[in-house]
Amino acid sequence: MKIFIFRIIIIIILNFFFSLSLSFSQNTKSKIPNGVWIGNLTISGTTAHCSGTIKKITVKDSTITFKGSDINGVLNHSYDLKNPGSANKFIKIFNVSAEFLLTLSEDKNIFSLSLLKGCFGKANFQLNKVVDNESLKDKLFNTDNSKIPIGTWIGNFAITGEVHCNANIWEIIVEKSTITFKGMSIGGPIKHNFNIGGSKYQNKIIKINNVEAHFKLYLSKNRNTLTLKFKHGCHGQKEFKLITKKITKKIKVIEDMLNISNTICEEIGISETDQNYNKCILAILKSKGYEDIINDYSKICEEMEILNTEQKYIKCILTFFKNSPHLY
Repeated sequence: MKIFIFRIIIIIILNFFFSLSLSFSQNTKSKIPNGVWIGNLTISGTTAHCSGTIKKITVKDSTITFKGSDINGVLNHSYDLKNPGSANKFIKIFNVSAEFLLTLSEDKNIFSLSLLKGCFGKANFQLNKVVDNESLKDKLFNTDNSKIPIGTWIGNFAITGEVHCNANIWEIIVEKSTITFKGMSIGGPIKHNFNIGGSKYQNKIIKINNVEAHFKLYLSKNRNTLTLKFKHGCHGQKEFKLITKKITKKIKVIEDMLNISNTICEEIGISETDQNYNKCILAILKSKGYEDIINDYSKICEEMEILNTEQKYIKCILTFFKNSPHLY
């Protein structure tokens, strides 16, 4: 009789824990909001293979994805909360299986990611919130040409979202009747323009790689700031300032340095049509004291998932250098 009662108690306890587990699985979607969390987890360990970074955590319905890079290239680990498996507990970093723990703060704004075994590291990731239009009432974009100061507006907008949203926009050029965005994406340079006051596709959607990203521009009341905001497809927002004479002088220095590098390469027999031309320009710029800036751009290109083994890797670095986003 005692054994029978004991078995009944065990069954009740197991059913209780099973119901808790099932309840958590069903409510996971409502507990974790969709979005992009930004952070910087440096991966370390006792082996050289535990080297890299995780910079984004994305949530889409029940799928969670970690994005970053390791010594093998792009790191992109996804798992489904509704289908528990090894991917929900272990992430492959090069050839090392690292156990991880992901926790969400009570206000649902911060993820804490810890690597516990195999490789190590810990960092918090902040939810990249989409700003409500109501909070931008004083920054309404005016389609009247006379209300928008003509000139070049500069910033360094790192766009977030799915992997194809990896891109930077660093210039908004306002002319008499058109506006142009300039920057860099995985696929190469970005140049998107549209007519002021128009209502066509180009006035609200920009193609970033193969993603259609919906955008809005807001001009501040004092007319000294343009805010570019992505709300669908890709995400994020950034303020751009009207270019000053001081910045113009710095850009002239960059242009002069590129011209000097071009002349040196041509003098040693490497023309623009030579496959080693970009390597030559890069080597000269490094020798002239621009190595730290170039290293910064190298990291940006790698974050955009352009690997240093690809031909467009050096082109990516030089594109950033020529457009001088470090001046902004």
